Amino acid sequence: MKKATPRTQRREFKPLQDGRIQRLQVILGEDLLAAVDTLTDPSTAQANVLRRKTNGDLEITSRSITIVNRFENISVDAGTYAKAEWIEGEWQLYAADCPAMSASASVPAGGGGSTPPAESL
Repeated sequence: MKKATPRTQRREFKPLQDGRIQRLQVILGEDLLAAVDTLTDPSTAQANVLRRKTNGDLEITSRSITIVNRFENISVDAGTYAKAEWIEGEWQLYAADCPAMSASASVPAGGGGSTPPAESL
């Protein structure tokens, strides 16, 4: 008689050990400030992990991770949708939504792009 194969517990929200890329979708639970120094002084914030439902919608789970931000010129507000990737032993920010009028979404002066409409007098 063949023995039943024991079921292994699925490791959720932990890095994979086989070299595959591990990425998560999250909602930031607190402001993620810019790093003071990329190499020696990154910032961190808690984020709630999102899960895709069978109908395709996302839902916030009770699981959270600590995201490390090594970008010196990017900060992300609490409540923002973002993505994190497991890199060198930490969950690092690799993408984040930003408001249309935020500094990170605007074109620098002299950088081209469309001219904003003039204000009404």
